[in-house]
Amino acid sequence: MVRFIQIAALICLYSWLAGCIPPDEDSLTNGTKIQDLAPKYNDGNGAENQLQTINFDMHIYEVPADNIDKIDEIRRTLDIKQFRYNNRLAFSNNFFSVYFGKLNQWNIISDLLINAGAERRSRTSLLMPDGQTKDFTVAGFDYPLTVFYTSSYGLKEGARVGPGFLTMRIKVGNSPSLRDAAEVTIYPVFTIPIGTSIPELDTQIKTREFPFTAAAFGLNMNPGDFIFLSPEKYVEDQSTLGYIFFNNPRGNMFFEKDKRKPPELKPSFRVYMLTCTGINN
Repeated sequence: MVRFIQIAALICLYSWLAGCIPPDEDSLTNGTKIQDLAPKYNDGNGAENQLQTINFDMHIYEVPADNIDKIDEIRRTLDIKQFRYNNRLAFSNNFFSVYFGKLNQWNIISDLLINAGAERRSRTSLLMPDGQTKDFTVAGFDYPLTVFYTSSYGLKEGARVGPGFLTMRIKVGNSPSLRDAAEVTIYPVFTIPIGTSIPELDTQIKTREFPFTAAAFGLNMNPGDFIFLSPEKYVEDQSTLGYIFFNNPRGNMFFEKDKRKPPELKPSFRVYMLTCTGINN
């Protein structure tokens, strides 16, 4: 009887997987590929540097929602010229913003985060070999939902997903023309948390991932470089990609550092700081 139920469950899962296929993560729009987002430089050097591993630190901070304007000072301190986007306007219309900084700016940004009332919630070290992909979980849900977003064509669309996880997918590779640099590409992806020992089924499950490639960006990073990923503005529509990626719907406890008051539960949003801590060639 148990065997019969397992077989029936697999048949149902196969039937569900046979539906429409989400956008191919390696094919964005108009022939653009995910790997094309990482910048290429022509310096006359045809030799490729053989990247072995790249090390990152991922810092996640939460900021009280009513301090969203204080994030603007951080943005003014950092740069944006290093990035390439699948679609810059769609990236912004999904309420994403990303900025670039160097090691000598780290303490300045840390002070500005403190001024914004931010509190660090986690720090994770990542060691990634050349060509590896890492999914960093942002949010999870145990029910299906429709996530609304602006596509690479500028259209408002809805992706029916879940249960599963919204993750930040990080892809790394060697820079063919910059020594001691790595090409990094980042974009949100919905993933399905189902593991199976059946190779065909596992492959089929992976095709059900939904990459939100309209919010993809890429850049070259050297040791000491970091990116600051934050919402373009505070998003209140809970059905949008920007809300799910950045907001904490439950809020969190924050101290008023200049006042003698107990911690207070406040609506909040997340910001991400990804730092390149080392490259091994």
